[in-house]
This record gives sequence, structure tokens and C-alpha cells, in this order.
Amino acid sequence: MENKNTLLQLKDRLMENELILVEDESQLYIKNKNQLISLSSGKTTDDTIMTNEEILQILKDAGYITVDNKLSSVKINDIENLTFIHSESNQKFNVSINSDGKLLINQKTIIEPDTNVTPSM
Repeated sequence: MENKNTLLQLKDRLMENELILVEDESQLYIKNKNQLISLSSGKTTDDTIMTNEEILQILKDAGYITVDNKLSSVKINDIENLTFIHSESNQKFNVSINSDGKLLINQKTIIEPDTNVTPSM
């Protein structure tokens, strides 16, 4: 999002546990239990800044990460899809990949995979 005012205006349209970057403040927020919680300090101080443990717990509860309660053991879980929100129109776009490796936006194929490329792990 461009700024915090836009974030506050669009709060009710955000999905639960959605991560949002407010660009003009360089702050990352998460919507949790219908509240916007700051996950980073950015350029300003804020009473809603969370501890590392609180951040890890919310990301774990949302299914984004696996963690054994230590920062050194954080692993990002597999990503099934991504949702992008256009900043001016507020239109949402769900991006995913089907079983044939085709990139889909809102369930419509937009890019065919290059069959000459071997995936690397």
C-alpha cells in the first residue's frame, strides 16, 4: 500500500492474516483478528510493535512458517498461491500454478511453462 491512510480505508477488504507493506513508512503490517498489527518499526515508533516471538507465533498460526520457537529454525512453508491487490482499483488477483506448471491468474492460464527448462531445487 502506498500509505497508512489507504491501509486504514481498505482494512475491511483485507483477508485475515494478510501481510501488507506500507511503502511511505517502510512498515509491514498483518491483519489479525480484524486488527492491523505492525510487524516492523519502519521510520516511526508505534505502541503496536511486536516482539520477535509474537511475530513468529502469528506467522506460524497463519501457516506461513514452521518454527521450533527459535529464530534460527524458521522455515517458510510451501506457497500455494499469492493474492495481489491493485493499489488504485483495489481489484484482487489470485496467482497460482497448475499441475502442468502453467501460471494462472484468477484461474485463467496466462503463461505456458518453458518445457526446455529443468526445475532446480
